[in-house]
Amino acid sequence: MGYDLQVQAVSAAESEKGAEHLSAFMTERWHAYQDHASDIRFTISKSFIQLDELYRTASHLAAGDAAGLPMGGGQPVLPFGDPVMTLMEPGDVRRAAEFLAAHTFEELWEAGGAALAAASGNGTDPALSCFRKDLADGDADARAFYAQAAAAGLGAVSAAWY
Repeated sequence: MGYDLQVQAVSAAESEKGAEHLSAFMTERWHAYQDHASDIRFTISKSFIQLDELYRTASHLAAGDAAGLPMGGGQPVLPFGDPVMTLMEPGDVRRAAEFLAAHTFEELWEAGGAALAAASGNGTDPALSCFRKDLADGDADARAFYAQAAAAGLGAVSAAWY
């Protein structure tokens, strides 16, 4: 079974149109991904849950406001549907970008990566190096996305596809 997190930058006007509109918007973007290459967005497969856990273990660090964390931040888009979505306002996106800019992946990994790897059954070589690389790649994509979206003053919608 596959699962992915699609994160898409959105304007305030787009985000205010409600759950039904956002669901249709995200579904269209998901199915026509290549048609929207100029959009500010990224997708992360499977490891988004572990990346969220890594960020949360480091949330005690400066700029670690849970509502503005890059993976699990934002408010639920209700009612829940398919996909399950969260919405981050531009201020949340800015805080996520600030959190990522304030802390290197190495610092985040040191705050809890090894424990997270062990808890997920990835604590020994070669699984540890693959797990760490997967999280580092997702972190790099998140950093690029949030920096660009924050610079543009945009919010973000995250859609979990299962």
